Formats: sequence, structure tokens, C-alpha cells
Amino acid sequence: MATFNAFSSIVFSAVILAVTATASHAFDPSKTFKAGEEPREILRYGFKALKDNRIEDAMGAFRFGAEQNDVMAQWKLARMMQNGDQGVRNHADAVMLFRKIANRHGDQMPPAREMVYVSGALVTLGLYALHGVEGSGMSRNPRTAESYFYRAAALYHDPEAQYQLGSLYRGEVLGEASPRSAARWLSLSARKGHPWAQAELGQMLIDGEGLRSSPVRGLVMLARSIDTLGTLDPVVTAINKNAWAAASESDRKSADTVLAATRLNGPSPYASRRLVRSMGFPRVAGQ
Repeated sequence: MATFNAFSSIVFSAVILAVTATASHAFDPSKTFKAGEEPREILRYGFKALKDNRIEDAMGAFRFGAEQNDVMAQWKLARMMQNGDQGVRNHADAVMLFRKIANRHGDQMPPAREMVYVSGALVTLGLYALHGVEGSGMSRNPRTAESYFYRAAALYHDPEAQYQLGSLYRGEVLGEASPRSAARWLSLSARKGHPWAQAELGQMLIDGEGLRSSPVRGLVMLARSIDTLGTLDPVVTAINKNAWAAASESDRKSADTVLAATRLNGPSPYASRRLVRSMGFPRVAGQ
């Protein structure tokens, strides 16, 4: 593990230097930050530059923070490269940064403040492996995706990873579908308010797929998904509409009663609370 981390650090430094030479010629950190600058000050500058639409300065600041091994700066720089915030997407360098984050503590658990970034990096790498994004250096490999998702789902209880894992097992991408495993992981994610997990679990409950049929619980799950998503996902909207239309009047009334009680607690915090969402990758039920 020590040899791997040393090699990874060398490659990571080379990536940072290469990107610095090509993408941030106008930003000189020595003129902006004093020696030994606190990471939070570097981040504050970067986010202020983003707010002011000074993208070059923002990326320069996050790059400088990444060189100091600050995990949040590494994360933000990787996301900007992934999104193409300078006009050109750089998936290969983004993947290098995500790997650096995912492996920064080896086999040890990271500090609490870093967990969301480590699990987020694992999920993102899993999505790259699942979809085989051109230019990322990662070919499509669902088994590799499964391993990334499992690590984030099992170690960090990440709801996005749990959803992705459940969706993989529900489909036949890995071979024969495993509805029971799918239901287990989707349930864990749905309990945390993940709207797409709620939608898939709702379908499974209505159809009795991998678990005992429970139309009322299925309708409730679908409705909770819509409470968070609104009309964001037309596929989920159509599934919810059709399920309620096909349900018996008794089941609809029972589901409405449950929803009336649970909605007193307000909407799911998932959309505003979670750092990791779709990452721009398509969501396909039973991928």
C-alpha cells in the first residue's frame, strides 16, 4: 500500500503541474497567498472568485489547495474539471483527482470531515466505470463499478452508492438479476430520502419484486420520491402517475393517510443535504 501511495502521489503531482501549465497562466498563487496559508483561506478565496465569475482565479486557488493535499480543494477542482468549467471537460485529470481522494487514507477510515469527499469520490469513480465515459481513461466495466459502489455503500453508508448498487442488482448488467439484494440496498438508500431509490423501491413493493407485495407502501414510496423530485424526472413522474391510477381506491386512501402524517415533518433533506447527486450521468432504472 505504501508503494502504491508513493507512486500515486508522484503521478498526482505531475497532473497538477501539467494542468497548471496549460490552464491557469494568469493565476500566480505566490502573489495571492502567503507562505503557509491556511486551507480555509485558500478555499474562501476560491469560492469568492467563483461567486464573482472569476473562473481562472477560482481554479488556480483550488489547484493550489489541492497541491497542499486539502481534500475539499481536490474535490472542487475535480468537479470543475469534470463539468468543464473552463469550457473544456477534462475527465482524465478529474479521474486522477477522484482516485487521489478515494485512496488518500489507504485502508484506514478517514477523519469524519473527509468521509463525504472520500465516499463521493468512490461513487463518482463507480459512475465512470459504469458508463465508460470517453476521455476518462476508464472503460465500461460494471464489476469495477460494483466494487466502488460497494465500498462507499458498506463503509460510508452513502445513499447514492446504496442506490447505484441496488439498481445494478435489480437489472441484469452484472448477469442474472438479484431482486432481494436490490431491495436491501434500495431500502437503505430510500430510508435516507434518496428519491430515485424511493421510486425504484416503490415499483418493487407494488409488483412484489424481491420482497412481499405491499401496494400501499409502494404508493407511499413513489409519492415521497415525487415530493423531492417534483417534475425533474419525467420517467419517475409517469411511473408514479400510472401506479396511482392503477391502484384500488382502498390502497390510495390508505397511502394518502400515511402521507398526510409523514408530510408533517417536511420534505426530504436529501436534495439540499447531499454533496453527491447525479454527477451529470444518466439515471436508468435497473441499469
